[in-house]
Amino acid sequence: MDQAENTGKSQAAAAPNDNLHSQAVDELYKFTVDNFRKLDHDHDGFIGKEELDETLKQGTFKGADQAKVSALRNHVDDISALNDDGWFTSSKGISAQDMVKLDYLWEKQQGNVGYAERIRDFGVANFDKLDFDKRGQILGYEVVAANGDGCYAPQKHAIVTTMSAYDQYSFSLLHRNLANIGHSQSIPDGIWMCKPYQYTTQYGITKDELGNYPSAVAGRPMYDLVNKLNDDLK
Repeated sequence: MDQAENTGKSQAAAAPNDNLHSQAVDELYKFTVDNFRKLDHDHDGFIGKEELDETLKQGTFKGADQAKVSALRNHVDDISALNDDGWFTSSKGISAQDMVKLDYLWEKQQGNVGYAERIRDFGVANFDKLDFDKRGQILGYEVVAANGDGCYAPQKHAIVTTMSAYDQYSFSLLHRNLANIGHSQSIPDGIWMCKPYQYTTQYGITKDELGNYPSAVAGRPMYDLVNKLNDDLK
């Protein structure tokens, strides 16, 4: 196993446990929606900090449910900012729509990480084939040429035409995410700018960047919030 494969696997191991986190978010969402009227003492449609403090003081919930109330209390500001409930409403507390948005955004984020892992695995496995000029990186123009797009190549390269349907879609994901994964790259000597791909041709991707991509996606704000909630619910 080469260094890039090790890098990809170690980065994957460092990523959050999505199944565990998904369960925590789902349980918190269900608990809050099911008990919304008990938590919203003044029934104004928002669960505020004071109401959560009062709920904890009263000991209305025990054990794991009490931990859920504490998690809501600790992150009222972050959760209440998720959905636009109207002017000046986020300061009132958590709405039912905030909880819906939390659940939705987390599910969407998990999908993003899944795609990032798919791109990483495909890119590392096919790196040497796609690095046509052997510069140690996959350049935008090489991806465009392999795909048979524009003036670089009149038809798809054999590396693409012989791929499975699954790998062809992975390749298209790599193509679309060049700017997200890689770095700005000067066009090598002898390669001209070819419209309409003058932007994609300015990016290059190294094996290390591919290996780090899932963790970069997992480091986005939604993961930070869910990580904190999960820590509170342990």
